[in-house]
Amino acid sequence: MVSPALLATTLLASVAIVAAQQNGGGGQRPPQQPPQGGQRGGGNNNGQYAYSYNGPAECTQPKVRREFREYSAEQRDRFVQAIMCLRRQPTKLPASVRSPSAYDDFVYVHWQANDHAHNTANFPPWHAGFLMMFETALSTCGWTDPLPYWDWSYDSQAPERSDIWNPRWFGGNGNGNCIPNGPYANQRATFPTPHCINRNFQGRDPRTGAAIMGAQFSPVEMEFMIDVETYSQVRESLENIPHNTIHNDVGGDMSDPRTSTNDPIFFLHHCNIDRWWRRWQSTHPQVALTYSGPTAPNMGNDARPTDLLRYFGLWADTPVSEALNNRGGMGATLPLLNPTAMLVALPLAVNPKAVNPKAVNPKAVNPEAVNPKAVNPKAVNPEAVNPRAVKARVKAR
Repeated sequence: MVSPALLATTLLASVAIVAAQQNGGGGQRPPQQPPQGGQRGGGNNNGQYAYSYNGPAECTQPKVRREFREYSAEQRDRFVQAIMCLRRQPTKLPASVRSPSAYDDFVYVHWQANDHAHNTANFPPWHAGFLMMFETALSTCGWTDPLPYWDWSYDSQAPERSDIWNPRWFGGNGNGNCIPNGPYANQRATFPTPHCINRNFQGRDPRTGAAIMGAQFSPVEMEFMIDVETYSQVRESLENIPHNTIHNDVGGDMSDPRTSTNDPIFFLHHCNIDRWWRRWQSTHPQVALTYSGPTAPNMGNDARPTDLLRYFGLWADTPVSEALNNRGGMGATLPLLNPTAMLVALPLAVNPKAVNPKAVNPKAVNPEAVNPKAVNPKAVNPEAVNPRAVKARVKAR
């Protein structure tokens, strides 16, 4: 007889659908039901949820998320086209929401979850579930690989010059106006009010004049950031520094939680945040599944693993405990992560056409900041970092 706990784990598994099919995956389970005693997230007109999955009882071969640039150009094209496909797919939310597409469903839900999923203990697990749902949605548009991440720590010396802004992929800086080029150029958003999806690179380094201050999320800084002992510490560090900095410095839609999901770079950004949270878990196994902090923005310390993550009809509201473990429960099929691949396998790729010449003054660049001889390659290898030195650095702060 299947235990209730195992059954709950089974019913909430999600993004290993392809891996499960390829490897036999075990028997199919009954349709997903909301947690006992839990709140419903709204559902659609038939009382169902937008996304669910009847998965295997255990995740034995989780997928591995990869950095966007580790994929071939053809694969990257396919990913971009899958996002565009979602923008053409009909909404799965109730008609009263007035969402024009399956992609806009995610924008609406993230907007509704603003105070629930930000500046609270929910921040990492809520977004982990949200990414899983987006990955599931992309599979309906032909993207069956794991959701890629953008390793902005790799680009930290000049993030505004990253090839991620190549017109072939995500397009460049709109300087406060619509995305100027690429597949998303002049695309319209619906929530919270109709507008074109826009970017406005901010955060100029006062020393160099370069846009987007990358020093706050370099590989070494990120290692300092996750060498802390408690869940609350790592949650606050990840949310307040790299998360907020990237959102604000990409600017435009990304700078406002109500609109940030309109910009598709949102999902690659949050995949990288999730990656660093999972790295903290893997390096702190004794406290990896702990959970604490406020349930309302920046207020109190009353969060419990039994609290519900609310997804406003996109998915059944789910206990936090299901999302904490990426090998069990709701996160059973969230992919294992490969945190060092970018540093080893990928040469720096800069697309000069994606750079706004007015935003970058080449004479103002600090040569010490980009001098490869000034960088200790061992310092950016996560396995080479001396944990005692890191801990001393963090305590000194």
